[in-house]
Amino acid sequence: MKIIFAPAKEMKVDKISTDKPKYSATTQAIIQSLQALSDDQLKKLYKISDQQVSQVKDYIRHLNTGPAYKALDLYNGLAFRQIELNLEDSEIASYLDQHFRILSALYGPIKATDPIRPYRLDFNTPLKVDGQNLRHLWGSDFNAFFEKGETVLNLASQEFSVMLDQGRYHWVDFEFYEYDPNKTDGLKKHSTISKKGRGKMVAFLASNQIKNLTDIQKFDADGYQFDLDHSNNNKFVFIKKRS
Repeated sequence: MKIIFAPAKEMKVDKISTDKPKYSATTQAIIQSLQALSDDQLKKLYKISDQQVSQVKDYIRHLNTGPAYKALDLYNGLAFRQIELNLEDSEIASYLDQHFRILSALYGPIKATDPIRPYRLDFNTPLKVDGQNLRHLWGSDFNAFFEKGETVLNLASQEFSVMLDQGRYHWVDFEFYEYDPNKTDGLKKHSTISKKGRGKMVAFLASNQIKNLTDIQKFDADGYQFDLDHSNNNKFVFIKKRS
């Protein structure tokens, strides 16, 4: 069983790892392409201001020699802030390294404890490497990190989850809703709800060492409950109870 998760743009650089990243040939090619860009090219590529380009340049400059951080410690987006797991706990770290993968446009699928350096890049960034965009550059390489036929719990956004061939796996999507009396069906879904739900689900899976689909349905963090009527073998729906 594998849990896939999307990375975050926001980074938290307060827990330096003693280990250094090991870059694949694809990652090295991406870094070389980024380091060859001028300030104006970076501004155009990322659609950012003069002030923002300074941080992006600093990230790129230090991709070869800067300090590294464990992936789960580095990402600090809304979904990651819900996870709140201690990587110093050997059982937690072991579970995550076996079952949890963050799908990075720079590094490929990475483990929670893999050392990486801060960066800014996603699959919507129109970077060309040897004439290819990032999706074509990685191609089917992402699938090589997963066993054909294994269960994949999709807690990633569509931008990243489409890098995997869903037909190769027992694929399970997750949806998180809150009750809303103003909605026709009484349910509300938006990005904030989804991001929080995904992060809390990862924390639940790792904290309870979950390894089968039945036990996933016991998830009840933040008032959520599994909804059998809206769920099926390839989609698990959780609805937050009324307060």
